[in-house]
Amino acid sequence: MQFEPLEYKLRVGRLQQEMRDRRLDAALIDESEASAYLFGIDPHLTKYRAGMITASGEAFFVLRELDADAATWVGDIVGYSDWDDPVDVLLHKIRKAGLSNARIGIDLASHAMTVQTYHRLCQGLPRASFVDLDGLVWRMRLVKSEAELVKLRKAGEIADAAVSSIFAAARSGMTERDLNALACDAIIRNGGDEGFPGTVAVRKLAASGCPPGGARRAAVASQEVVNVEVISRHQGYAARIMRMMALGEVSDKLKSLTQKMCGLQDKQMRMIRPGVAAGEIDRILRDGALTAGIRKSYASVTGYTLGHYPDRAVRVSDFTRVFSPGADWTLEEGMVFHLCAAANGCGIGETVAVSVDGCERLTKLDRELFEAPLPAWCNWPGS
Repeated sequence: MQFEPLEYKLRVGRLQQEMRDRRLDAALIDESEASAYLFGIDPHLTKYRAGMITASGEAFFVLRELDADAATWVGDIVGYSDWDDPVDVLLHKIRKAGLSNARIGIDLASHAMTVQTYHRLCQGLPRASFVDLDGLVWRMRLVKSEAELVKLRKAGEIADAAVSSIFAAARSGMTERDLNALACDAIIRNGGDEGFPGTVAVRKLAASGCPPGGARRAAVASQEVVNVEVISRHQGYAARIMRMMALGEVSDKLKSLTQKMCGLQDKQMRMIRPGVAAGEIDRILRDGALTAGIRKSYASVTGYTLGHYPDRAVRVSDFTRVFSPGADWTLEEGMVFHLCAAANGCGIGETVAVSVDGCERLTKLDRELFEAPLPAWCNWPGS
């Protein structure tokens, strides 16, 4: 398990209180993020697997026998053979637990809960009532504990190290894949998660300010400007950072644009504190960029939730809370976000936490346009 048993006990206690408020007898947990949060494990979905927590405190988890030795606080683990039907095994366990007539909370937005699985549960438990949890566990995950913040701070350090490794070694003639490799190596060497070296986007920006997809095999040439975006994970907890790097000299126009975008995002960070309306944070960057004419339109959010990402994440970004024009929620101490801004060749992004004193930056590299000197003799082989 990633945390001490008390951490999970507190999380489960909050879930059980919500269950009592909703008159639920049990909650079926099968989404990877929710499983990791409540059980400390997030088995892959080669075959269906799920855990259940009752309002009275019992819990069990049904999964492949091959994965049954996973470290979790749950003592009642039900393993099945690869040729068994996992839904049949789950239904048998629910009936055995005396929950055939129960009100059971499920996440109808879960990627694990297919339409077929849902129908089979309804057919197999005709006297049970299934109630949508409506994003409950996702909202529970928003406010991080101090133990979670420790992991996120380390993830921020790793992200800084990865970007620094690119800036230190970048040479004309390298491909974006070469630069990706530098960042991935730095993530692992600095304590990033094995098997998930991070999603690194080292790309030229399009006119819209949004990077096109896919790392190119073509060489990055002198005078090009690349957007470096790194996602690093430490024990499942992710930080994100965006910086710009110019190979060789850079125009005064781009320097000015970078300063303007950094300035607007700096204003956002100065305003971040508990109790502030999210829409006000968004307005600073969105209206500022549009008013200054550095973007003609702004269809993307200016920030979104960060936290734990499973090994096999379906959601690349967590939009449980986003900074957008219609955001009607308020900031709370312990929330963590990726603030992101991009316009016409300038990209800047930061991982920040909401603290009692305001905004804590978890990624701490200098907020500027980096320039990589490129004397001819240091070009990458083959350039």
